[in-house]
Amino acid sequence: MKRFELTVARIEEPDGMPLMFVQVPWRYFSHFLGPTTFESVVSRAMLLSTVKYLPISVSQSPAGEWKCDPVLEHHWKRILATTKAEELDWHIMKVEASESPFEEMDLKLKIFPYGEG
Repeated sequence: MKRFELTVARIEEPDGMPLMFVQVPWRYFSHFLGPTTFESVVSRAMLLSTVKYLPISVSQSPAGEWKCDPVLEHHWKRILATTKAEELDWHIMKVEASESPFEEMDLKLKIFPYGEG
Protein backbone atom coordinates (compact mmCIF):
# COMPACT_ATOMS: atom_id res chain seq x y z
CA MET A 1 0.00 0.00 0.00
CA LYS A 2 1.10 3.54 -0.75
CA ARG A 3 0.68 6.37 1.73
CA PHE A 4 0.38 9.98 0.63
CA GLU A 5 -1.30 13.23 1.60
CA LEU A 6 -3.75 15.35 -0.33
CA THR A 7 -5.12 18.80 0.35
CA VAL A 8 -8.90 18.55 0.29
CA ALA A 9 -12.04 20.49 1.16
CA ARG A 10 -15.18 18.53 1.96
CA ILE A 11 -18.58 20.05 1.29
CA GLU A 12 -21.69 18.34 2.64
CA GLU A 13 -24.80 19.93 1.26
CA PRO A 14 -28.07 18.85 2.82
CA ASP A 15 -29.80 18.28 -0.52
CA GLY A 16 -26.92 17.00 -2.60
CA MET A 17 -24.12 14.48 -2.80
CA PRO A 18 -21.17 15.19 -0.51
CA LEU A 19 -18.32 16.72 -2.51
CA MET A 20 -14.58 16.54 -1.96
CA PHE A 21 -12.45 19.05 -3.81
CA VAL A 22 -8.93 17.67 -4.22
CA GLN A 23 -6.08 20.11 -4.89
CA VAL A 24 -3.91 18.73 -7.66
CA PRO A 25 -0.50 20.27 -8.41
CA TRP A 26 -0.75 22.33 -11.61
CA ARG A 27 1.96 20.24 -13.27
CA TYR A 28 -0.38 17.22 -13.11
CA PHE A 29 -3.70 19.03 -13.45
CA SER A 30 -2.73 20.68 -16.73
CA HIS A 31 -2.07 17.26 -18.28
CA PHE A 32 -5.16 15.83 -19.97
CA LEU A 33 -5.03 12.72 -17.73
CA GLY A 34 -4.39 14.60 -14.48
CA PRO A 35 -7.84 15.37 -13.07
CA THR A 36 -9.31 11.91 -13.69
CA THR A 37 -6.19 10.17 -12.35
CA PHE A 38 -6.51 11.89 -8.98
CA GLU A 39 -10.29 11.45 -8.86
CA SER A 40 -10.12 7.72 -9.58
CA VAL A 41 -7.41 7.06 -6.99
CA VAL A 42 -9.36 8.97 -4.34
CA SER A 43 -12.58 7.15 -5.28
CA ARG A 44 -10.92 3.77 -4.88
CA ALA A 45 -9.33 4.81 -1.59
CA MET A 46 -12.76 5.80 -0.22
CA LEU A 47 -14.51 2.55 -1.09
CA LEU A 48 -14.66 1.49 2.56
CA SER A 49 -15.50 4.89 4.03
CA THR A 50 -18.94 5.44 5.52
CA VAL A 51 -19.55 8.76 3.74
CA LYS A 52 -19.11 8.59 -0.01
CA TYR A 53 -17.78 11.84 -1.45
CA LEU A 54 -17.63 12.75 -5.10
CA PRO A 55 -13.96 13.68 -5.64
CA ILE A 56 -13.43 16.69 -7.89
CA SER A 57 -9.95 17.77 -8.98
CA VAL A 58 -9.12 21.46 -8.73
CA SER A 59 -5.90 23.38 -9.15
CA GLN A 60 -4.54 26.88 -8.98
CA SER A 61 -2.63 27.95 -12.07
CA PRO A 62 0.74 29.73 -11.81
CA ALA A 63 -1.21 32.94 -12.58
CA GLY A 64 -3.39 32.33 -9.51
CA GLU A 65 -6.57 31.32 -11.37
CA TRP A 66 -8.52 28.33 -10.02
CA LYS A 67 -9.44 25.60 -12.50
CA CYS A 68 -11.62 22.52 -12.10
CA ASP A 69 -12.10 19.24 -13.91
CA PRO A 70 -14.35 20.40 -16.80
CA VAL A 71 -16.63 17.36 -16.46
CA LEU A 72 -17.53 18.26 -12.85
CA GLU A 73 -17.10 22.02 -13.12
CA HIS A 74 -20.78 22.80 -12.43
CA HIS A 75 -20.31 21.64 -8.80
CA TRP A 76 -17.24 23.88 -8.37
CA LYS A 77 -18.98 26.92 -9.89
CA ARG A 78 -22.01 26.40 -7.64
CA ILE A 79 -19.82 26.41 -4.51
CA LEU A 80 -17.77 29.39 -5.72
CA ALA A 81 -20.96 31.38 -6.24
CA THR A 82 -21.13 31.83 -2.44
CA THR A 83 -17.59 31.07 -1.19
CA LYS A 84 -14.11 31.95 -2.45
CA ALA A 85 -11.83 28.96 -3.11
CA GLU A 86 -9.31 30.24 -0.56
CA GLU A 87 -12.05 30.36 2.11
CA LEU A 88 -13.01 26.69 1.83
CA ASP A 89 -12.02 24.50 4.77
CA TRP A 90 -8.87 23.05 3.18
CA HIS A 91 -7.03 20.43 5.20
CA ILE A 92 -4.58 17.58 4.73
CA MET A 93 -6.09 14.14 4.23
CA LYS A 94 -3.85 11.13 4.74
CA VAL A 95 -4.59 8.43 2.21
CA GLU A 96 -3.56 4.81 1.97
CA ALA A 97 -4.21 3.25 -1.41
CA SER A 98 -2.83 0.64 -3.74
CA GLU A 99 -1.34 3.38 -5.91
CA SER A 100 -0.22 6.97 -5.55
CA PRO A 101 -1.68 9.49 -8.01
CA PHE A 102 1.67 11.32 -7.93
CA GLU A 103 3.59 8.23 -9.04
CA GLU A 104 0.91 7.36 -11.58
CA MET A 105 1.06 10.86 -13.10
CA ASP A 106 4.87 10.86 -13.20
CA LEU A 107 4.63 7.69 -15.31
CA LYS A 108 1.91 9.16 -17.55
CA LEU A 109 4.02 12.29 -18.09
CA LYS A 110 6.85 10.07 -19.33
CA ILE A 111 4.54 8.14 -21.68
CA PHE A 112 2.51 11.18 -22.86
CA PRO A 113 4.89 14.14 -22.48
CA TYR A 114 2.83 16.33 -24.80
CA GLY A 115 -0.43 15.93 -22.92
CA GLU A 116 -0.34 19.28 -21.16
CA GLY A 117 -3.35 21.44 -21.88
